[in-house]
Amino acid sequence: MLLGEKYKYRWVVLCMAAVINGLTWGLLYAIGVIYSSWLTYFNEPASYVSMAGSLPLTIGCFGGPFFRPIANKFGLRTSGFCGGVIMAFGIAVSNFAESVLTLCFTFGLIAGFGAGLANFSASVAVNEYFYRERSLAEGIMGGGLCIGMFLLSMLQQLFIEAYTWQGTMLLSGGLCAHICLASLFFIPPKEVENHPLNMWRESDPTSGEEPKKMQDNFITEKGGQEIAGSANKKGRWDFVKIWRDPRFMLIIASDFLSWVALYVPYVHLVERARTQGISENTSAWLSPAIGFGGLVGRPLVGFATDFFKIHPFWAYTTVQILCGIGTILSPFWSSVEGLFVFAVYFGFLSNGYGLIKASAAKILGPTNYVDAFSWMLMIEGIGILLGPTVGGAIYDVTQSYDWTFRFAGVCLIISAVICLLKPLIIKHTKSSQIVSTSNSNCRETC
Repeated sequence: MLLGEKYKYRWVVLCMAAVINGLTWGLLYAIGVIYSSWLTYFNEPASYVSMAGSLPLTIGCFGGPFFRPIANKFGLRTSGFCGGVIMAFGIAVSNFAESVLTLCFTFGLIAGFGAGLANFSASVAVNEYFYRERSLAEGIMGGGLCIGMFLLSMLQQLFIEAYTWQGTMLLSGGLCAHICLASLFFIPPKEVENHPLNMWRESDPTSGEEPKKMQDNFITEKGGQEIAGSANKKGRWDFVKIWRDPRFMLIIASDFLSWVALYVPYVHLVERARTQGISENTSAWLSPAIGFGGLVGRPLVGFATDFFKIHPFWAYTTVQILCGIGTILSPFWSSVEGLFVFAVYFGFLSNGYGLIKASAAKILGPTNYVDAFSWMLMIEGIGILLGPTVGGAIYDVTQSYDWTFRFAGVCLIISAVICLLKPLIIKHTKSSQIVSTSNSNCRETC
């Protein structure tokens, strides 16, 4: 809901964050198409090659605690811009990789760090501009990821057919350079009113109603004082204190198990189809099918969560259970039609990450969100590294992807079961200093 011309700019920020999400995580989620080419080219075990496929997301997430001080020092615009440059360079030079180890360094370490820094900047920018409509904002941002995955999966298949996987890396690096442009729109809220990039800057800044409206859209304290940048006033490493909060421990445990499972289909579904005798051209469309499902499902789930006033934590729990059940049952969908149904189903219910991020902001308070998110990224990185690697190892032992996907489904369900402990955690910590000092905006959600 637009409340005042001056604050329309927040939708520009959300749009640019969605673009960056599509060019960072969206490109890395589409790795299943290139992964099959790597298996053929390098002739290495699936567990080893899949590590190269999951390493960029691992590094991009694991660097979370380092991205926070970088963003604090240089600002979101500069951090996002530099992240785009680093990612584009890392992917482009992967064109010269002659071994999986080299690929792990260029595509995994360099490109992964750049992608993580750019994506962290985008996520924090959304946190600064949205509170009440946070689930919808996360759904739209996740939709950008799915659009990127959908389009880039198709483009990569075309690039591979025309230029081999090496040329695909070079062209993909060029596409990632657009992250730099999108990052320039991450203007701090306090500078938006008169900034040249704000097309609504000529609105009357003396209106007496707009400061009141800001409380409904931006992160504010009781009394209307903006606190979007207050997290930056903490000491450089004060954000380690978030580990004392049991609510954060609950969130991060569930988030970890979620990411052990979530990346498995993105890496292994295309190859699973090919081991079942499905042609390369047909199986390559499975990644775009996941992206299509997410493009519809992520914004829709986010909108429904806000519209029906469902706490994002419980929406997350429901989505994880449904997604887990479908993943466990997916080995029974062995036909071409069944695999595509599963791909769309999985993509439709893939908004768990957006909902857990919204949950962290609601439960812990928006000023603690940046602290929590930086650590969540690191733990997610460990899960992303373990999931596809363990999934590849399971295939090496069983010569079938059936148990790989059952393993992923069980992890998703356990991540949801952990969430059922929330009432006990909240009751135990209700009178603690951490809860009592949380932002007043999250009182109703705890």
